[in-house]
Order: sequence, then C-alpha cells, then structure tokens
Amino acid sequence: MVNVLKVAKKEFVDLFNSWLVLAILIVFLFSILVNVYGYYKLISVQPSGSPGLLNDILDNLWYILAFYGIFVGIVIGFASIAGEKYKNALNTLMIKPLYRYSIINGKLAGVTAFLCCLFGLTIAFFTSVMFIVYKGLFFSVFIHYVEALPLLFIMAVGYVLIYVLLSILVTILIRDPAFALIFTVFLVFIFDISMYNNVAGFVSTILSGGQDLALQQTIAQWSPMWLYENLCISLYPPTINGMTLGSAFTPDSLASQLVIFLIVALVASYAAFMRSDVS
Repeated sequence: MVNVLKVAKKEFVDLFNSWLVLAILIVFLFSILVNVYGYYKLISVQPSGSPGLLNDILDNLWYILAFYGIFVGIVIGFASIAGEKYKNALNTLMIKPLYRYSIINGKLAGVTAFLCCLFGLTIAFFTSVMFIVYKGLFFSVFIHYVEALPLLFIMAVGYVLIYVLLSILVTILIRDPAFALIFTVFLVFIFDISMYNNVAGFVSTILSGGQDLALQQTIAQWSPMWLYENLCISLYPPTINGMTLGSAFTPDSLASQLVIFLIVALVASYAAFMRSDVS
C-alpha cells in the first residue's frame, strides 16, 4: 500500500507538471466561457427558481465535463504512460523493489485523483462564472444546483475514466507515442463520436430500409457518449430536448451499461500493463 501511494503521488505531480496536460486544461477552462456565453439566451429567459432554469444550467455543465472531458481524458492517459515509457522512467521503476501491480495501481490512483481535482476545479470555475454572468437568477436555484453536483461529479469522473483507460491501453500497446495518441483519437472518433452521430442512423437505415429509431438506439448503445448523454438528459431534462428514449432505456440501465464499459476498459488496460513489455 505504501508503494502504491508513492507511485500515485508521483503520478499526480507528473501530470500537474506536464506541459501537454497544462495546455489542454487551458483549452478546457476556455471552453467553459464559450459554453456559458452560448447558453446565455436559453438560460436568461428562464423564470427565476424554475426547474427549467436548473436543468438548463446542469445541461451546460455536464456537456462541458463530457464532451471536452473526453479529450482531457485522452491526454491524461497518454501522458501517464508516454511521459515515463519513452524516457525509460518505467524501466527505473521496474528494477526497484516494486511489483507491477503496485505501479499500475498507483498510476490509476494518481490519474483518478488528478481527474477528480480537475473536475472539482472546473465545477468551481463554472459556478463562479455563472454567479458573475447570471447573478440573482443563478442564486435562485443555487441550493438545488449544489444538491445535484455530487451525482453529476461521480458520473462525469467515471465516464471520462473510460477514455483515460482507453488511452493508457493504446499507449502501452503502441510503441510510437505520436501514433499512439493519434490512433486513440481515431478510435474515439470512429467508434464513439461517429457511432453516436452518424453510424447508428446510417446502419439502421440500411438494415431496416428506413428510419428505425429502436434499431438506431440499439446500435448507439455501443457509444459511451450516447449512454452518458441520455443518462444526463433523463436525470436533468433541459427545456430544449429533441431526443427521446425508448421505454427500455432507464437511468439505471444506462448507468449499468456505462459501468460495464468502465470495467472492460479497466481490465484491458490492467492486463496490458501486467503482460506487455512496457520498456
């Protein structure tokens, strides 16, 4: 346990000092300002203290954490392995009296702690911006907003960890760092973002000969982004929502499927580190 904590502390500090992570964090915080401005017309017309106002604010927040969080997660996972693997720092760790499971457990703990701190600071920054921009309007739903934050925080961290673990897995398996990062982004775009936005509708049209919403949703379930977005919409329905869920898709079923994705990503990355040559 002591060794795991030492590795976790080192991982946290290394991520904090990484210029690549710092650059993506600056973009991440800038995206908050852009999204708050983009939601201004929608939120500013809501009645003070209304459920619609609260849900639109939460809709803005989970979108920031989810969509931009994907790319933050990819960079964090990449930096976690590449920063040491290609500087032979992992070789140094391997020759020390440390078991592999201590190293990977420490790294995963450090990455998770860093991600929690990042999202905590993001939520604090978002809340501060909302107070400055909307003042009394935001204050009218502030108590309910705070009550919703713990669940939203846990969902966002768990969701982005899927992409962190995917990035770790690819970076372990592919030796070239640049190609590993590009390939991870390619995988996420093809099998997640594209699946959610384009592929599901295209495939369902070919298979059914027309627009089949049920089949499209079945295909889209293979996209963690689709699962997460629909989970958030089912919990915090915004005032403008063109999406509808089938009767089989409840918050519990959506959350369960996301947990399965997280477990599979965790097991795969863990097994890759334990069995692969990471030198």
